[in-house]
Amino acid sequence: RINAVVFLPCAVAPLSVIGSLLLLTTIFRTRYLLTNTSNNPNEQPQHTTRSSQRPQQRLKTNHRLFILISICDIISSISLAVGPLPIPQSTGFKGARGSQASCTAQGFFQTVGLASFACSSML
Repeated sequence: RINAVVFLPCAVAPLSVIGSLLLLTTIFRTRYLLTNTSNNPNEQPQHTTRSSQRPQQRLKTNHRLFILISICDIISSISLAVGPLPIPQSTGFKGARGSQASCTAQGFFQTVGLASFACSSML
């Protein structure tokens, strides 16, 4: 029973990373499509340089918040995916192979994930 509690986040965290990456892709793809479409269907595409093809509109506030939530989720999910590996060996915890510094780093990156809750409350 303890093994399931310890190692379940290792299996579920990659799914969270994939979901966040899909959300980021959708936001940026939608932004690109909305800024590069024309109302005139007969208009021929113009040959322009790459810099002039970039959208000039800024992202909406809710899109910026979703981007921040996704980035925080990716960071915290990756730290969850490594599971008990960063825990110091001296604790005797099953699967522990790390040091005090690696445990502290994992705790920091998991705390970054709490920022997503703050951003969610702003939506």
